[in-house]
Amino acid sequence: KEMRNKKGIAKNLSNMGLVYYEQGDYLNALKPFFEALEIDKELGNKNGMAVRLGNIGIVYMKQGDYPNALKYYLEALEIDKELENKNGIAIRLGNIGAVYYNQGDYRDALKHYTEAIEIARELGDKRTIAINLGNIGTLFTKQKEYKKAEKYLKEASSLSDSMGALYEKMQIEKTISQDLYAQTQRYSLAYKHYKIYRTAKDSLFSEEKSKDIGR
Repeated sequence: KEMRNKKGIAKNLSNMGLVYYEQGDYLNALKPFFEALEIDKELGNKNGMAVRLGNIGIVYMKQGDYPNALKYYLEALEIDKELENKNGIAIRLGNIGAVYYNQGDYRDALKHYTEAIEIARELGDKRTIAINLGNIGTLFTKQKEYKKAEKYLKEASSLSDSMGALYEKMQIEKTISQDLYAQTQRYSLAYKHYKIYRTAKDSLFSEEKSKDIGR
């Protein structure tokens, strides 16, 4: 502020919003995100606008405000398309798919998850591929299409393994255990994947604890 560096102000406001978000303080997260967005608009910083709009969408999503989440995700998507930012496009498509899923619109959810995967494959973005494969597997589990669900969830789990993505691995294995195999009464497989889920969770906890000690 002292140097009148508006781009820097926007960046720091956004970082403040992220801290509030990580603390689960969603109301206070929105204020700095919106302030940063206004500065980006004033500067014509479209890349910054897309990031801020996406962050605002995520906060609304966490609050269960799906209409607003969709509104801001779509605005972010339009800017990413204008900028030809394929990484941003893939992320927004996955986010939009999640909104549709939570609203019970599985057809549109599947469409957006699939489009996100196609773009992520072009970019070689394994994390986004794994997340959306897992999302599709969860969707098919919800629809009781268990054979399809198993295919996508196993692929997501394998991909998470290949890149050492513990958080994604944990979430996917939890779905495989509790939602897929437990629901289909395949209890030995449910238990097997529950143990994999617990191992990933414990490893993730140890990794985060080590980082905390390091800090």
